[in-house]
Amino acid sequence: MARFDTERGLLTEYSLSNPPASKISGIDNALTFALAKDRVWFTELTANYVGYVDAAYKPNFTISQASNSDINLKPGGRVIVTFTVSGKSTAPITVQFADTEDITGRPQRIIMNVNITEIQSLNGRETILVSVTAERSLPPGNYTLLVDISNGLVDQGAYLRVVLQA
Repeated sequence: MARFDTERGLLTEYSLSNPPASKISGIDNALTFALAKDRVWFTELTANYVGYVDAAYKPNFTISQASNSDINLKPGGRVIVTFTVSGKSTAPITVQFADTEDITGRPQRIIMNVNITEIQSLNGRETILVSVTAERSLPPGNYTLLVDISNGLVDQGAYLRVVLQA
């Protein structure tokens, strides 16, 4: 189940599995959805339960970008983008990436590295620096990158738009 905040460019995903699925074969299948005033109700066949997501719920942590979400790069170019992770989490928070250069969403010719791959516990703010490098073989065009943080139950991702110039 997910919520997309178009104003802030954030995607928040909620695990419906309890405990969270550690591999794709453990993901429950949501069978039906129903919209209410401030909730999304669902049923899950394999888990045999009914649940809802409350629109008023705010995760205990969030990710935000410190600057403009548009990046202009040339093939072979590199840029450092600063993000802030803020809030609270006693569970470790991992950092992952995805992009639109391939149908799988796995970065291949846009290389993203981070100075911290896991935040052991969060109580306040943590700055993460993401290095974005475009390989010389990447065709010019527009690409969307996702920087995702997760505590296993909630994933939140911030989007970046990359314009690769010829």
